[in-house]
Amino acid sequence: MIRLVDFDKNNNDHVLFYKKLINDETISKRFTGLLPNLMRPASNAPFNKGYLVSIDNTLVGYIDISNYNDVEKAVYLRAAIEKSARKHNYGSQLLIYISKYLFTAYPQIEHIKLKIDVDNIASQKVAENAGYRYLYSDYYGLDNPYLEFDNKKRWLIVTFFVFFYHIFFECVVVKICKLHMFLNCY
Repeated sequence: MIRLVDFDKNNNDHVLFYKKLINDETISKRFTGLLPNLMRPASNAPFNKGYLVSIDNTLVGYIDISNYNDVEKAVYLRAAIEKSARKHNYGSQLLIYISKYLFTAYPQIEHIKLKIDVDNIASQKVAENAGYRYLYSDYYGLDNPYLEFDNKKRWLIVTFFVFFYHIFFECVVVKICKLHMFLNCY
């Protein structure tokens, strides 16, 4: 069972696990701000905060959740699995769990995005195994499946406007240009 755990600086297991995370070069070179995110109070939970990740009562990683971005209707996640816990599918399990939780508990979230360095092939595979798809540059994303109908409607509306813009441009603008050329000839 996956749980997000608030960091307790008085809990020796938490402190030792935190030290493992920051001493792991693959994590420390990609992450800044682990401790401030872990220490942040849960006033706006679960957003803008970092958590330790426990699977079957064993600490295996870290995740932080950004503030909700109202413009993109999205949140961004950063996650890391401790070296000795890798290759057990924990990363994909974590992303599936947190995505389902966020989409169901906060239906205003339409997208979850991950920033994954282009050279981090293992994390890209983890994201893809959890259903995320490549978006652009070094971003992966997942759309809220519970809003699929709304997303399809939005897609149809955008397609409709693009189609009619194209028709308008082809029919009206091109004819105006031809008329202008015709009139300039006489």
